[in-house]
Amino acid sequence: MGWVILVVLSLICAVLQHSWLAQWPLAPDLPLALLAWMVVDGSDDGVLIRAFVVGLVRDCVDPASVCFHTFAYFVLALAFLPARPLVFRTRTVGWAAFAALATVLLLSLDRLTGGGDATVVVVLAIAILTAASTWPLGWPWRFVPGSMHPAGKGGA
Repeated sequence: MGWVILVVLSLICAVLQHSWLAQWPLAPDLPLALLAWMVVDGSDDGVLIRAFVVGLVRDCVDPASVCFHTFAYFVLALAFLPARPLVFRTRTVGWAAFAALATVLLLSLDRLTGGGDATVVVVLAIAILTAASTWPLGWPWRFVPGSMHPAGKGGA
C-alpha cells in the first residue's frame, strides 16, 4: 500500500509543480522536496527505488523532460547513501539541507546545460522555498502506520 501512496503523492506534487506552480517566478520544487524527505527520513530498504519512482513520475508529467529527473533523483539518492547513518533523519533540518543542496545542484546543472536562466539570487530563493516545503510534505506521515507509509518507517 505504501508504494501506491508513493506514486499518488509523487503524481500530486508533479502535477502541482507543472501546472499551478509553473506560473510563479519563484516557487518551491515540490517533487524535489518530496524526494528529500523520502531519501533522508525513509527506511534503508528501497531508497534508490523510491528516488527512481519520484523522478519517473515527474518525467511523465513534465512536458519538457526526457528522463532528466529520473536519472538526477537516482544519482542524488545514491550520493546521499553514505551520509544517511550520520544524519538524525527524523528532523526537518536534514530534510531541508538535502532539499536546498539538491535544488542548487540541479538548477546549476540545468543552467550549465543551457536549459535554465536562473540567477544566483533566484536559485537561492527557490532552494530556500524547496527546503521549507519538506516539512509540510514529510511531517504528517510520521503518524501513519508502517504498511501505509510511502517512505517506510525509517528515521535514526
